[in-house]
Amino acid sequence: MYDLVRGSLSRLTFEGWNGSPLWTPDGTRVVFNSDREGGLANLYWKSADGSGVVERLLPNPEGQMVGSFSPDGKVLAFVPLRQDIWALDIDSDKPPWPLVQTRFDEYTQAFSPDGRWLAYGSNESGRREVYVVPYPGLDGRYQISTQGGAGPTWAGNGRELFYHRLENGSLKMMAVDIATEPEFRAGLPQQAFEGPYVAGAPVRSYDVPPDGQRFLMVRKGNPRELEPVTEMHLILNWTEELKRLVPTGN
Repeated sequence: MYDLVRGSLSRLTFEGWNGSPLWTPDGTRVVFNSDREGGLANLYWKSADGSGVVERLLPNPEGQMVGSFSPDGKVLAFVPLRQDIWALDIDSDKPPWPLVQTRFDEYTQAFSPDGRWLAYGSNESGRREVYVVPYPGLDGRYQISTQGGAGPTWAGNGRELFYHRLENGSLKMMAVDIATEPEFRAGLPQQAFEGPYVAGAPVRSYDVPPDGQRFLMVRKGNPRELEPVTEMHLILNWTEELKRLVPTGN
């Protein structure tokens, strides 16, 4: 956890591998993936202030990846390792149910701010593209990207959808104007910026604050420049010193 005001870091998880954190809409908890019980990574959550214990959200051992919360925080969309999109009711014992389930791969979903739409990525066309379906009806579908795309997320006002695509090793962040009244309409994708950033899949590797004015990206690392060598020590007869320090009795 990084405090943007104080500039301080505090650790939230400890056991096992932990990754892909997702805030609950009310900001009180963090959902994440972990292999802390062995086997494949599953869904867990913990209080954002670090108190309490880590709780597992699903007993299913097949593994799941974190997805997106509905705005009211009651439904968590996630991706099983079989690459469909499922949903979990946080407040009940209702078993998970499929939202988008096809013979293709679906991933990286995001609920719209008003909870009426679900954006996601799919490779059903032969390459990764971004689509939007109404929620909870899921009847009808709109393709948003035009030349490939993945990792969709919404601007806080729900009138813009972001996604990325890779071209010649560079990540291009795209923005699309969205209108939902009187019917759903998507504008032409426009490039917002590009650079040497990481494109995560099936989990989105960037985030956008509610105002949609800034992006939090993961920049690809550059090889570290080593300081020039200015001094060298040459040790002779080091085996004799080793015998003195670790006697063998011979």
